[in-house]
Amino acid sequence: MMGIVLISSSRADVLNYAREWTSRNDENKAITSPSQPQAEEDKSSAPRQKSAVQRSLPGEKSKAPPPAATRKKRVPPAVAADKRMTSPAITPSKPTDKQAPTVAEDRDKLVAGASKNPSLPDPQILGRWFKALRQHASLSPAEIDLRENFQLSRNEVERLKAQLALRHREVQQQFVTLQAASEQLAAAMENNGKQQQELQALTVRANQLEEKNAQWQVVTRKLQSSLKQAQHPALPATDDELADFAAGMAMGFDILGVLEQRNEQDVHVDKAAFLAGISETIRGERRLSQEEFERHLNRANQRVEDAMHKIKQQKEARDNAWLEKFRQEEGIQTAGEQAWYKVIHAGEPLFEDEHSEAALTISVNRRLSDGTVIADTDLTGLVLQEKLSDLPEWLQIVVKDIRLHGEAELAVKVDEYGDPRKYGNYIEHWRIRVIELHAM
Repeated sequence: MMGIVLISSSRADVLNYAREWTSRNDENKAITSPSQPQAEEDKSSAPRQKSAVQRSLPGEKSKAPPPAATRKKRVPPAVAADKRMTSPAITPSKPTDKQAPTVAEDRDKLVAGASKNPSLPDPQILGRWFKALRQHASLSPAEIDLRENFQLSRNEVERLKAQLALRHREVQQQFVTLQAASEQLAAAMENNGKQQQELQALTVRANQLEEKNAQWQVVTRKLQSSLKQAQHPALPATDDELADFAAGMAMGFDILGVLEQRNEQDVHVDKAAFLAGISETIRGERRLSQEEFERHLNRANQRVEDAMHKIKQQKEARDNAWLEKFRQEEGIQTAGEQAWYKVIHAGEPLFEDEHSEAALTISVNRRLSDGTVIADTDLTGLVLQEKLSDLPEWLQIVVKDIRLHGEAELAVKVDEYGDPRKYGNYIEHWRIRVIELHAM
């Protein structure tokens, strides 16, 4: 089909091909008939250049008319020339069993028809020519295998091209990734270099600090040793020094008592500052001026007075509340204007003679209104031993009422020092018992 399509697309090439075949037939006739005049050769058409279609056709040499066919025909040149000149068209003859129409004859007829009507060659001759051309243009089995192998090779090449393109893209992607990783590595290396420089600077700084720390440790140990020596000096060796040391301890006990009293009064004193003031006074130093000294001392005294006033108010309120509760109990009696009592147990008569001068031994238990113990005969063994006439008036009333081996509970007015007073602001909770009677 390829040959047919190519030939039908160029009518001029077909005519040229037919003319050339006619020229070759005339040349063969001239070789077989030497007696033919030279004029006949001049009348034949000059050979033309092969067309592109003729050069591309396979088996061209096999289509050339053999000389044997020319010898068998033995046609006189004159007659052949007359036939070309007189015949309006070459009518193809049906092939017989003896001889089939040759390609040379078809060419002569085609040339003759083309010379008469160059635009339209004989269809029958052209058809047989196309048929012969199609037979020569058809593929052999080997060519079919070759074409299939070529197609397979072509498909394999396309597949390899696709794989190559895929690998190329993968390589490009890997290259981009590698380039990014390389940039990150370069940045990391640069950062690492900076960190190494910082580390070296920090190492140098750490070494310097270690040296200074070692020096400070030496100084600190010396200061600690000096401070320990100052805080805890060695004991004196001589008796006189030990006596002075004991006197200082006694003074320290007094100072410690004052600090404890201030603590009870809710006045907090900084012991370090307090001892520093004592030490400075003992050393004969005075860094505060007289005005500053008096001002700060007044502040300290005022702080103590404020705390004591607050404590007094709280104690008075607490004592009054307790006294009010005590006076509401059953069996409460008054002993003058400064005591209230309740007989717990009445004992034996004290004296047969009211004017007896016998002494009484009385056990006393004293507590504050909040229950704090002030004095307890059962704990300390201290008792009150007096004649009845020497006792306070309010206490004589109570003793006479409870008698010997009797016991009573009292609420007694006292002052800030704990002494019973008629106009005392505080209340103490007493418990007395007449133990025995001694003759004087």
